[in-house]
Amino acid sequence: MRSNREIGVAIGILMFQYGVTEQAAFDLLRVTSQHQHRKLRQIAAEVAFSGELPTPPERANHR
Repeated sequence: MRSNREIGVAIGILMFQYGVTEQAAFDLLRVTSQHQHRKLRQIAAEVAFSGELPTPPERANHR
């Protein structure tokens, strides 16, 4: 349950930060998770704590 909440918080942060839709924000989490070989919930927890993706994507990747 806590991880779902952190994922929701992380999505909201990314939506605001990058000006993207909910689906695009989730995709940012998913792609970052895949590239770093880490669980999505770990990436979400980091975003919820720090307010930033561990390695921000280039703007062109999430239009």
